[in-house]
Amino acid sequence: MVQQSPSPTAPLLASSGQWDALQDQLQRVKLKILTEIQHYPTPIPHCDQQFNWLLDQRNEVSEELQRLEDLRERERAALAAFVQGSRFLGSDA
Repeated sequence: MVQQSPSPTAPLLASSGQWDALQDQLQRVKLKILTEIQHYPTPIPHCDQQFNWLLDQRNEVSEELQRLEDLRERERAALAAFVQGSRFLGSDA
């Protein structure tokens, strides 16, 4: 089995402040999605793809927040892997 080298971001993610920063960033994404849902024009047809997409995004970011909380007590390597696998974090976020 080939071991991957540590992510270049791993040394930056050691502090509890980094955990808080990631959680804050995901919370901001979630709030933005919730605001869009709250202000979505009504009536909302059941087949509205954009609205359903927003609901899916809300669920996904909520799941990522829960995963982050679950990872909080693990090693730095777990956090680096989380950031790499996140759709909401990173340079494109």
